[in-house]
Amino acid sequence: MVLPFVQDLLGLLDAKTQLVAVQSPATERNILLEAFLQAMKQPLYFWNAGGQQIQTIQRSNHSIQLVINDYQTVDDVLAFILLRYTDGCFVLEGLLNVDDQDELSATQIAKLVDAFYVLRTLPDVRIILIEDTLKLPLQLVPLIPVLIHALPSVDVIAQIVHSVCQRFLDAPEASQKLNQVCLGLPLGELQLVLTRYISSCADVDDLMRSLLTYKVSKLQQRGLEFMAQPDVRPMGLDLLEAILDRDCALLSPDAQKYGLSLPKGILLWGPPGTGKSLSAKYAASKMGVPLLAANWGSLRSPKPGQSERNLDFLLDQCCNNAPIVLFFDDFDKGFAGWNSDADGGIEGRLANKLLTWMQERTHPVYVIATCNRLEKLPPELIRRFDTIVFVDLPHASARKDIFEVHLAKYFPSDDSLFADSEWRKLLKATHLCTPAEIALMVRKTAQEVFYQGRPGQCTIADLLEQRSLVVPAMIREEEAILAIRNRASFARPAASPDRSQWAIPEQRLFQNVTMSMNDSHSEDN
Repeated sequence: MVLPFVQDLLGLLDAKTQLVAVQSPATERNILLEAFLQAMKQPLYFWNAGGQQIQTIQRSNHSIQLVINDYQTVDDVLAFILLRYTDGCFVLEGLLNVDDQDELSATQIAKLVDAFYVLRTLPDVRIILIEDTLKLPLQLVPLIPVLIHALPSVDVIAQIVHSVCQRFLDAPEASQKLNQVCLGLPLGELQLVLTRYISSCADVDDLMRSLLTYKVSKLQQRGLEFMAQPDVRPMGLDLLEAILDRDCALLSPDAQKYGLSLPKGILLWGPPGTGKSLSAKYAASKMGVPLLAANWGSLRSPKPGQSERNLDFLLDQCCNNAPIVLFFDDFDKGFAGWNSDADGGIEGRLANKLLTWMQERTHPVYVIATCNRLEKLPPELIRRFDTIVFVDLPHASARKDIFEVHLAKYFPSDDSLFADSEWRKLLKATHLCTPAEIALMVRKTAQEVFYQGRPGQCTIADLLEQRSLVVPAMIREEEAILAIRNRASFARPAASPDRSQWAIPEQRLFQNVTMSMNDSHSEDN
C-alpha cells in the first residue's frame, strides 16, 4: 500500500534534503519501513532509542525483517553515522524525545544543527527521524521539514474492515457503522485492534462497542477525561434531537463524497439541569464516537506558556483521534476575564487560540458547549457555532416522558404506574421542575420505598412526598433563571410546543378581569 506522504518524502530527498522528520504512531513502524524499502533504492538502516543498535532493513518472506550486523550499542547515533560515513538512509526512532517541560534538550538541538550542516558534505547519506508526536523547537524548524503520516482514508478503512471482518458485514448498514467507529485509528493500530477483537465478539454491535471502549481507554491513559454513555436518553427535546440527527448523518462516509462535512458544533444554552449535558452524551452515543470532556479552567497554569501547551495538547488529541465530540460544560464560567489583562492575558490568548482552531480545523471534531449566561461568552466565539439552541424547562408532556424513563430504571412495569388523574396531579405539582430535579425525585423515592420494605412499589403519594422536599431552582434562583429565559428568542428552541393531552390550556391575559367586567355590566342592565 502506497502511503500518501511517501511521494512528498521522495520529493524532498530528490531535492537534496538529507534530514527529514516524520510524525507517525509507534504502531505504524513496520508500515513505514515497508513503504521506505519499496520506494528507496539505497541501503536502509534502522535505529531506535530502545535497542540502540544499527540494523539493516530487508524483506524476508513478504515481511519486514531487521537484521543486526553489529551488536555494538550506539548511544550517540548521529555522531556514529556522520563519522562512519556509510552510504544509505538511516531511519532513527526516538531521537526527538522531549523532557518533562515538553522541550528538546539544548544538547540534542545542537547535535541536530551540526548534523544538518555535516550532511551537506555527505551527499549519499540521508536521515529520517520518526516520532509519535513532533514539535520541533524554533531553531530546527527551518532545517528539518516535517511530514505527517496521515490517518487512513475512508476507502482504506473500508478495505481493511472488509478483509478482517467479512463475516460480520451481512448488511450495508453494518459495514457503514463499523467503518465509522474505526475512523481515527492509524492503519497499523486498526489492523491490530480488529484482529484482537474479531474472535471474541459475537456480532457487529459487540465489535463496535469493543472498539469504542478501546478508543476511550486509549485516550484516558493520556490524561484526558471522558464521559460515560448516557443511562437514559433526553426526553421532550424533539427539535434538538432532530438537529443532532442531521449533524450525525454528515459524519457518514457517503456525505464526504459530496463535499459535505461535520458542522463546527452546537451551543446549548439554558437554565441549569435542563438536560444539556445529557444531550451531549446522547449526541456522542448516536455518532458512535467518544465524548471528550474539556474543563476550560483546568487548562490554565501558573507556569509561563503551560496554559497554551495544555490547550494545544487537547486540540491535537481531538484532531488525532477524530471523529470525536469535544464537550465544554458550563462554558460561560471560563470566560469571566477573557478580555482583561488581570491574569497576564492568559484567558485572552487561550480564547483566541480556540477561536482560530474552531474556524480553521478540518478534522471531524464536533464541539458541543453548554452555558447558562450567553452574554458571558465572547461574541467572536458564539459566531463559531453553527447552531445555538435554547433548552428550557420541560413542558407537561416532556415531564411525563422524563418521569417514565426514570421510573423504568427503578420500577419496571409493563403497564402505566398511574391513572391519568394521578399523572395530572403530579405534572401540575412539578411544573417548575427541571429534568435533573425530576430524576432526583424518582431516585429518592426508590431509596425511600426500599428503606420502608416495599422495593419496586411506587405510588403517586410517594413521588409527591419527595416533591414537597425539593425546592426547584426556578423558585430558589427565580431572578437569575428568569433573566436567562427572557433572552430565549435569540436561539432556536429545543422542543416543540406541547400539543399532547397533558398540555395546560392557554389562558388569555386578563381573562378573569374581563369576565368580571362582563358580569358587572350584565347586572347593571
